[in-house]
Amino acid sequence: MRTRFSVDPLPLETKHEFRISRVGSKTYENLVFTAEVDALVGRGETAPREFYGEDLPKAREALGRFLEEADEFPDRLGDLVAAKDPRAADRAIAAALALYDRIGADPAGRTALDGSLYDLAGKALGLPVFRLVGADPKKMPATSFTIGIASIEETRKKVEEAKGFSILKIKLGTDRDEETLKTVRALTKLPLSVDANGGWNLAKARERLKLCAEHGVRFVEQPLPQGAYDDLARLHEGAPVPIFVDEDVKTSEDVAKVAGRCDGVNVKLAKTGGIREALATIAAARKNRLQVMLGCMIESSLMIAQAAHIAPLVDHCDLDGHLLLAKDPFVGLGFADGKIVLPDRPGLGVEPRKA
Repeated sequence: MRTRFSVDPLPLETKHEFRISRVGSKTYENLVFTAEVDALVGRGETAPREFYGEDLPKAREALGRFLEEADEFPDRLGDLVAAKDPRAADRAIAAALALYDRIGADPAGRTALDGSLYDLAGKALGLPVFRLVGADPKKMPATSFTIGIASIEETRKKVEEAKGFSILKIKLGTDRDEETLKTVRALTKLPLSVDANGGWNLAKARERLKLCAEHGVRFVEQPLPQGAYDDLARLHEGAPVPIFVDEDVKTSEDVAKVAGRCDGVNVKLAKTGGIREALATIAAARKNRLQVMLGCMIESSLMIAQAAHIAPLVDHCDLDGHLLLAKDPFVGLGFADGKIVLPDRPGLGVEPRKA
């Protein structure tokens, strides 16, 4: 069995500056992990972000250390490509990730490794990843299109660009919140959600939730700073719109901290460390009677595909990171009627764009 691995930077640029309450940028650098086993190639992407305690050098270093020290990793890949059914493939993926957790132990690096393993498993079995995880593409939720923080004029342009989407997600968390929300609502009758990215204190959050209710917002995401659990419980009591949390839940272990304090959680591969832990986080949320949203960062179609294959298992989707790019370096995902269309090809079903 011939194996080869690589860890490569993936520079990305958005069409417009993408700004939230904390930061804004037009250029991003993600990372791609590639594992080749004979003729099979598995790829996975990660999007390390500072506010999750991650960065690119740490992810690269962790993956490099893992490849140097994990002598048994090729054997785990051999078990993976020799698997005869999804259950055997899942056991092989779990064993490889457990090995990484002992040596690499970086969640951002884990996300890229995890994605490559699922891609390989699907290709080895001749199955798309959604079949490996038991997801039904017919149950794919519509995905929202995100309107980042911008001037009112720029906001108008972004709303115009959102044609083809059935839901808009509005980033708030500035002194222009009311004007922004009124501007968007005047331009469209589409359902809206709001994400404050922890930009409000309790008093302001109460005011903003009333404003959101007046404009028919479906739910508000992360209204308070991360870790403000007591204030979150106070805000949730009698809230006029449902509250979801994002930064407060990274993995399945965090779900219990917000149970009873909100209505739903935003699960992102960038936080969980990949598909396998995302599935565990979804299960934990369901156990605690919480709704589930699947979100993303600025990502190419590769990482969006990693999330999209499990998206039929959740209630809401915000998987538009690849659609905000000036040029997507990967191809293969479809989009129709406001929903991502999963490729019915083995693995993740996306490949590098040809030059």
